[in-house]
Amino acid sequence: MSKTDEAFARLMQNADDGLFDNVEATFVAKPDVEPEAVAAVFNSPVGRQVLGAMYRAFVDVSIVEPGADAITHGIRQGQANAVFWIADQIAQAHNPEGE
Repeated sequence: MSKTDEAFARLMQNADDGLFDNVEATFVAKPDVEPEAVAAVFNSPVGRQVLGAMYRAFVDVSIVEPGADAITHGIRQGQANAVFWIADQIAQAHNPEGE
């Protein structure tokens, strides 16, 4: 399994348990796209590669580092939240009833 596939699998392993359900509440504007559309893009081989790379770059890293300012922390958390939102949309598309 490639690093990208491993990263995608780790991300999606947590998506179904409700871990990312409240991420959208942090957004200023709600995305106007159906979960099925997000899943169609990111469940493709290229989409998995991109999402896996995003996970490694924005989630599988330290968001808070000593000496970094609050703006840096906020940007890093925002990047991670975007990845979490995508994972949640994929999970919703596969389980629309929340079962």
